[in-house]
Order: sequence, then C-alpha cells, then structure tokens
Amino acid sequence: MKKLLDKVRKSSLVKNVAILASGTAMAQVVNVAAAPILTRLFDPSEFGVLAIIISIAGVLAAIACLKYDMAIVLAKKDSDAAGIFLLCGCVVLVVSLSVGCFMYLYGDWVAALMKSPEAGDLMFLIPVMLFFGGSAQAAISWNTRRKWFKWQSFSKVTTSFTTAAAQIGFGLASFSGAGLLFGRLIGESIGSMLQSFAVVKNDFAMIFCRDAVSRMGAQAREHKDFPRFTAPRALLVNLSNNFVPMFLGILFGPAAAGSYWLTHRLVWMPTTLLGQAVQRVFYQQATEIHHDGKSIAPLLIQSTWWMMAIGAIPSLLLMLLAPPAFILLFGENWGQAGLFAQWMALWWFTTFAAVPSNSGIFILGLQQYFLFFEAFGVVLRGLALYVGSQVGDAVMAIAFFSATTMLLNFYRIYYVIRRAKAATTDAVPAE
Repeated sequence: MKKLLDKVRKSSLVKNVAILASGTAMAQVVNVAAAPILTRLFDPSEFGVLAIIISIAGVLAAIACLKYDMAIVLAKKDSDAAGIFLLCGCVVLVVSLSVGCFMYLYGDWVAALMKSPEAGDLMFLIPVMLFFGGSAQAAISWNTRRKWFKWQSFSKVTTSFTTAAAQIGFGLASFSGAGLLFGRLIGESIGSMLQSFAVVKNDFAMIFCRDAVSRMGAQAREHKDFPRFTAPRALLVNLSNNFVPMFLGILFGPAAAGSYWLTHRLVWMPTTLLGQAVQRVFYQQATEIHHDGKSIAPLLIQSTWWMMAIGAIPSLLLMLLAPPAFILLFGENWGQAGLFAQWMALWWFTTFAAVPSNSGIFILGLQQYFLFFEAFGVVLRGLALYVGSQVGDAVMAIAFFSATTMLLNFYRIYYVIRRAKAATTDAVPAE
C-alpha cells in the first residue's frame, strides 16, 4: 500500500489532474452556493430564456475553431503549434461574424420557434459568446501544451465567481432573464481574457511572428481531418447534448427548458470538476505515449476504471435523493428539476466514465468512424426524446433520452478500448 501511495504521489498525471480539479472544485463551490440564491431571484421560465440562448451557443461552440485547437497539443514542434494557434484565431473571427449576420436576420424567428419571443432581443449575444468561447478554446489548448495547469485553475475560479456575482447583482436589481445572460457573458469574457493573457505574456514572440504566420496554411492542410471529421462530430455531440432544452421549450414551454438547464448544470458538476481535468491531462500524456510508439491501452483502461469507481456512488445518491433535495435547496418551483436529475444520473455516470475514451478517439485517429457514430446517436437520442414525450410528459422524455445515451456511451468505451488494444506498438500518429 505504501508503494502504491508513493507511486500515486509521484505520478504527473495525478498531480496535474489534482491541480486542474482543485481549481474547478472551487469554481463549482461558487456555482453551488449561488444556485439557491439565483433560483429564488429568477423563476424557471426566466432560466428557460438563458437555457435557449446557451444551448444554441453551445451547439455552435463545436465549430468555433473548427476543432483546430485540438491540434495545438498534438503538434510536435512549437512553431507548428503557434501556426495552428493563429489559424484558430482567424477561424473564430470568421465563424463569429457569420453567426452574427445570421442572428441579425433570423434571430426573432428562432426565438419564436422556441416559444420564447422575449429571447429575440438577446440573440445578438450568441456570436459574442461564440467569440469569447472559441478564443478560450485555443488558449486552453496552448496552456495545456505548455502544462500551465495552475493558471487554468485560477482562470476557472475567477470566471465562476465573476459570473455568479454578476448574475446575483442583476437579480437583486430586478432584471428579467436577461440578467442571467449578461452575467454569464461577463464571466465568460473575463475567463477568455485570462486564458489568453497567459499565452500572450509568455509566448507572444513565439506565436505572433512571421514564421508562425507562414505555417498557418500548411498546418491547416496537415490537420484537415479536424475540420473534416472532428468538427462535424463535435457539432453532432453538442447538438445531441444541447438540443434537449430547445426541444423541451418547443413542446412544453420555457419553464421545462429552464428546469432541465439547471438540472443539467448541477448534475454535470462532477464531470466539470474532475472529468475535464482528467481529459486534458490524459490527452497530453497519452499523446506523448503515442508519439513514442507505445500503446495507450493500459492508461486508457486504468483511467476508465477509475472514472467508473469515482462516479458510482454519486450516481446512486442522485437517483435516490434528487427530488426532495431539489425542492429543499431551490424551492417548490423546482420539483420537476429533481425528477429530471433522477433519470439523468444514468446518462451522467456513463458520460463520466467515457472521458478517457473521448480523448482516445483523437489520438487513435478514429474521427471519421465517430462522425458517423455521433450522427447515428443524434438521430437515436432525438427519437428517444420524442417517443418519451409522446408516451408521457417532459420527465418521461428525459428518461428515454438518458437510457439511450447510457447505452451509446457504453458502446463508445468498448469500441475505443478495443481499438487501442489492437493498435500496433509501432503506430505513429497522423500529423
């Protein structure tokens, strides 16, 4: 046991995960503390406006960098990574402006479709969120490459605290649901600037130079699989994760969408807390192993088992205690959110366990296969949600959706591990 504990303490994987997770834990403490206050300042319908805007922005976030940000970590040379970073900046700007033009022309129509006409005047926030979110994606990937995990933790805490403080301030000032959105935008913009500050402060000369600019075109072609396969796949994944509040808004109104959004945010906190930290550190270390021509299967299997062990007890507690706990913590208006949480525990557990496998997809070059898999998954999950809504109410729709997602996640884990085992030790990554 002593040798095992010494090995754990010396493990760079455990150390870096702990750094990221500790910062995210502090950020989530802020979110948890703010939630009971916000649910008493804003009702489910006002949360529904936030849910619709955030859901649309969340879907589009997948294409903010066309997933070129993932290649920043994979690049063997810093000069190549710098060219990719600049490429991401150009892509983010073009995508944000394009979305802004679309929302200017059709924002009111989108809001009416979601049965939330009050959201029409707020659609202009989507391209702004997309710009800051995409910029943060590129900066986080660069910071991950440079192993600046402490700065990422600090940025996460600051973003969460600023968002919560701004939203509570708007609520106390009797703002409508727009206050939730403006608070979110303030927090995300500060978080994006903090992530970018580390990049500019430490590596300005390396990135913003003629050599890096000249490499942009070559790197865009060399990593073309990311916009061809990874970005569409990520778009499908984000669509399958974010279309639920939009669907609930269309069928059951903004209150159901708001209840779902709050539930999803709280239930997914452990994934944000530990899952993102594991994903970033696992991705960096597994990439190094793969570059050395070794199999990532042992690390992948070990990480998956650890994730399942960690997630088992919280999932069980959520299934047993969610309905009364939500009413006690957030008020009588949020009983439906607790029922959502019971069923979402199945979905959450398998998503949490699949975190290492999601990184394995990029390292093993499985983007094309999983593009089709995610397309199939979106259709299947959409059908499950629709059938559930026809059989029962919004809670039954979430039950069908969660059970289907659980099965898809189990298959994802199985397939990636099987491919990792089958990979030859002399395999080299496609650059």
